[in-house]
Amino acid sequence: MENTIVEVKCAQINIQHSKGATANVMKYAEDNKVDIICIQEPYINQRRSAGIDSNYRTYTAGEAQSRTAITIRNRSRRDVNNATLI
Repeated sequence: MENTIVEVKCAQINIQHSKGATANVMKYAEDNKVDIICIQEPYINQRRSAGIDSNYRTYTAGEAQSRTAITIRNRSRRDVNNATLI
C-alpha cells in the first residue's frame, strides 16, 4: 500500500464575536482555498453562529452561546468528511 500525502489547509482565528471579522475570514478562506476554519468566539445572532456560509458544515460547542466553531468548507474531501471531530 502506497502512502499518500494529503494537503489540508487550515486557518484559526479569534473573531471576538465580530460580524465584520466573520465576513473577512470567510473571504480569506475562499480566496486561499482553506478546507477547515477553527473559530474562537464566533459571531452570534439569535443564539447561533452566524455569517458562515450555510453550504459549509459547521460544528459548534459551548453552552447558551457558541464559544467555538469548526467549519469544513470543502465537502468533496473524503478525508475531511469522514473525520471524527471531538
